Amino acid sequence: MQRLYAMLPKDKFKMLAILNSDDPAMADTFLRQFNITIPVLDDQKNKVGPKYGLTGLPETFIIDKTGVLRKKFIGAAPWDSPEIIKMLMKYINQ
Repeated sequence: MQRLYAMLPKDKFKMLAILNSDDPAMADTFLRQFNITIPVLDDQKNKVGPKYGLTGLPETFIIDKTGVLRKKFIGAAPWDSPEIIKMLMKYINQ
C-alpha cells in the first residue's frame, strides 16, 4: 500500500490506515521499520471501525469523493497492480 500511496496524486487521493486493535508501540515500530508514511488513525476506542463494519484485518475500503463506499476488500491485495490502479483512477477522475 505504501507504493500505491506514493504513486497516486496527493491532491486527489487520500489514504488512511486505522489502528484498531494493535498495540500502538508495535505499530509505530512496524511503520518505522518499513518506512511507511501513510497517515494512521488511532481507533483504540473503536469508534470508527463499527461505522464501516470492520470485521478483521487487513480490510480496505474504497470511498469516492462524495463519501460513497464503492469497494471493500478483505485480506491482502496487489495494491500497486495495473488493475487496482485503473480502478482507483476511475474514481479519482470522476
